[in-house]
Amino acid sequence: MAVKKKKAKKKPVGRPPFEATEKHHESAYKGAKKGLNEQEISKVMGIGYSTFKENKQLFLADIKKGREASQDERLKTVENSLLKNCEGYFVEETVMERRGTLDRNNQFTGDTNAVQRKTKKYIKPSDMAIFFFLVNRSNGKWESINRRDWSTENDSGEILNAIRKMKQDAQSRK
Repeated sequence: MAVKKKKAKKKPVGRPPFEATEKHHESAYKGAKKGLNEQEISKVMGIGYSTFKENKQLFLADIKKGREASQDERLKTVENSLLKNCEGYFVEETVMERRGTLDRNNQFTGDTNAVQRKTKKYIKPSDMAIFFFLVNRSNGKWESINRRDWSTENDSGEILNAIRKMKQDAQSRK
């Protein structure tokens, strides 16, 4: 009697199907939060772009959350920058100075040394930033001003006088 041999199972051919892990979801979130596009996100995730496109539905929620978080952070950065421009701020600068002796023609002669020196420079408040902030953040107190009348070409003294006048008008309405 002949014994039937069991057929050995064949190994699957080709690549195994893609399975998303928690690491993939986290990478998609972080990449979207950094503002990367889909190709760059797929590189961060360590998968090919074609695999990413085929399985994009798995990562849409993570990408959406990352982009929302990124937008919130960038909005805070812009708001802080606007506020900083309204108030004025100090910047540290590195200045190069030449030291040596000058002759009659104001030319350096002999040994000269270049020296780095750090200084603090004050950046004055921006009138346009102040105006923008007041109009957009004051719940209607400053909306009576026509924006077309304001431009960066206006003399800053005129702008400050107009802002002072608007403040007085606003106080008199109370």
